[in-house]
Amino acid sequence: ILSYQQKHADAIESYLNAIPFREENVEQCKTSDTNADAHSHSQSTSLKTCRLLVETYVLVSEELIMAPKDNDLIHSETGVVIVKADNISNLAQTCYDQAKEKLQEIVFLMARIEEEHSLTELEKQDVCHLATMLMQIGMNLAQRAEEEGSDAAPNANPLRKKRRC
Repeated sequence: ILSYQQKHADAIESYLNAIPFREENVEQCKTSDTNADAHSHSQSTSLKTCRLLVETYVLVSEELIMAPKDNDLIHSETGVVIVKADNISNLAQTCYDQAKEKLQEIVFLMARIEEEHSLTELEKQDVCHLATMLMQIGMNLAQRAEEEGSDAAPNANPLRKKRRC
């Protein structure tokens, strides 16, 4: 809703606040004692928990990409600067990198789960959608980096076509 209302800073703050809780849930799943009967349920829960963490990183990156890149992101109610304009691209890239790393862990977890029992179609679809979202974020970040690079140095790209007079 916040994103739709163009309240990017508010959305980002909300997602950033969720990350520590999601990370804690992932750690709890990794360290929880599981017996043989609850093992498959535990693995499915762990998969879902990891996926939710990656989704949060993706949402932060996506929101940062949609936000105006030349302005500080200021919370609409408190007036607090959530992200300085100079840090928007770096934070988006950092969240993207973390999401990519965690997605790899999810893929390994999925393979382990598949060895013991099969995943539901919904679990597979959820991870496929997440991978697609992450791929789109990567393409958007690459495009933004190219634009920022061309703004800084217009002749830096040797593949750029020269204008003819």
